[in-house]
Order: sequence, then C-alpha cells, then structure tokens
Amino acid sequence: MAEVGTLDPVIAELSAAPVRAYLAGLTDLTPASRTRKRAAIASSTMWAVRHDLLDANPMDRIDTSRGGFRAARHPVSPPEAHGRNSSLNKVHARRRADLGHARAAGSRG
Repeated sequence: MAEVGTLDPVIAELSAAPVRAYLAGLTDLTPASRTRKRAAIASSTMWAVRHDLLDANPMDRIDTSRGGFRAARHPVSPPEAHGRNSSLNKVHARRRADLGHARAAGSRG
C-alpha cells in the first residue's frame, strides 16, 4: 500500500477533465450502474477535499442534470385530479372501515 504522502501529488492534480472522460466511457453500463459510479467518485473527491488532498472538488464542475424538467406522462387537469382523489379516498375509507371491523372482531390483520 502506498503512503499518503506519495499519493498527494497524484490526487492534487485531479481535475474535471479526466473524470468527465471516465464517466463518458461508461455508456455500456446500465443507468443505475453509471449513477453508482458517479456517486462513488463524488464521495471520494468530497473526502479528498475534506482531508485537504484536493483544493476543489472536480465533481462540482461536472453537470449532473438529467435533461431538465420532465412533464408528467399523463397530465391531468385539476378537476380530473380532484375526481380521482375523491374516488381513491372512498376506497381508502372503505378499507379503513373494513380493518376497523376486523380488529373489533378480534383479527390482528
């Protein structure tokens, strides 16, 4: 294992360019795997900044946006949403009542 003093110059030279290149090369992985790799790099560089091995976090210079705001798949107007919510509330009320009756009858479920 290398001593911390020998790694300091290598870590201190880390910039956003090699991190971007590494992340760009992960296209064959699933989105979840790419996200995990990005998170590992972010936490490692944050640790290095906290321990004064890096002056600045290179991940701060890397865009993490995912294409901006995404609209709902099935936009619903407010009156429709109210109608859906009220019908769901009726279903939940019925289930709560059934659960109350079951508990009163001695069931644990």
